[in-house]
Order: sequence, then C-alpha cells, then structure tokens
Amino acid sequence: MAGKVIALLKRKGGSGSSTLAANLGVELQSRGLTVRVLDCDPQKSLTVWAGLGDDSGVLGAIVSAVDARPGSEFSALLERHRSEADRVIIDCAPGFDPLAIQAASLADAVVIPVRPSPLDIAAAMDALEVAVIGARGRDGVAVCFAPSANLPRTRLGRELPEQLEQLGKEHGVSVLPSVSARIVVAEAAISGQAVREIEPGGQSAREFAAVADAIEAKI
Repeated sequence: MAGKVIALLKRKGGSGSSTLAANLGVELQSRGLTVRVLDCDPQKSLTVWAGLGDDSGVLGAIVSAVDARPGSEFSALLERHRSEADRVIIDCAPGFDPLAIQAASLADAVVIPVRPSPLDIAAAMDALEVAVIGARGRDGVAVCFAPSANLPRTRLGRELPEQLEQLGKEHGVSVLPSVSARIVVAEAAISGQAVREIEPGGQSAREFAAVADAIEAKI
C-alpha cells in the first residue's frame, strides 16, 4: 500500500513549516513508521537543520533536498518515495510556487502552519486557496490549519485557534492542536534534532505528538 503524503503549505516564509516538518517527521518515525521528509524550500532550512546533527541523528536519515522540476519529474519522485515510506512530508516553498501547488494536488493532507499575527493569518488565507484548489475533486483529502509558535499567554495567541476555525469553516478546514513558542525548539534545531530527542517528556514534545495524533486520525 502506498504511503500517505502530508504537504506543509505556506504563503510566506517564517510560518514554522520547517519546524513542524522536522518534529512531525521524527515523531512519526518514533512510532515505527518509515518517514521521508522532502525539503522543497529554496532556502533549504530543513536540510541545513538536519545537517547539524551527528551520524546518529534521525533527521539526517529522513530529510532530503528536492530540486525536481514541477510536472512529471516531481510526480515520479513523489511516487517513488510513496512506495518506500509510510509517510512522506513535504516542506513546500512559500508563495504560489509550482511545486507547492503540485504537492497540494497530490497530498492526502495539506497542513497550513499559522503564527499568531494578523499578517500570518492573512497569508494563511492565500495558502488556503491553493490547498482548496489542490484538494478539489479528490475525496478524503484533509486540509488543516496548524497554530504554530503560538503565544497562549497573549490575547492573540488564545484567540488564534478560534479565528482559524471561523476562517476555515466554509471549506471544512479543521484546526490542529497548537504548538507553543518554546526555547527548546530552537535548542533542538541548533543540535540538528527534534524536541523529542532532547526533551522527550517535555511539553513541547507532547504538543508535537498531539499534532501527529490529529493528522494521523485524518489520513
């Protein structure tokens, strides 16, 4: 059976998609699933992150940079990874990049990370348009907002999940559990790891696990 594809879509950089891709990938790998994480962002932040770890690091084994051109070349690459892995996570480039649009049209779940700011919320609505177009005509495709680097002690942070729920209601878009902004996320990135590797019982690791649970329930 072919693996499931999860595309992380964003309109602008800095949405937290690379952070989510890295931590989601390691979390799912820890559950016994075979995972591939494809870095399609020209900045290759995720590839750099994975390269900071040592030879025993999980990210170094599951992350690969993608330079394929959109069209049949990318489709064939994705199908190969589908055949080899249980889960394929795509960290898409920002904007209306052709590869991002194609990834949305091939994914089983499209996840849109959103930080707690008016500009990020506005950008998420643009990303939602791409996600809805990609999911059109395909049954069972999950489209979700993911509150990212949230600030739950602020008014904007507390209101973010409800705002996203209202914005996505027309298209049946759900909201995943929030991931809070925590120092441990940056500490993990500096070491080329995911948070569950350096603080497996911590709150941040539990938040990423909850996101993984919610996505798994949809695909």
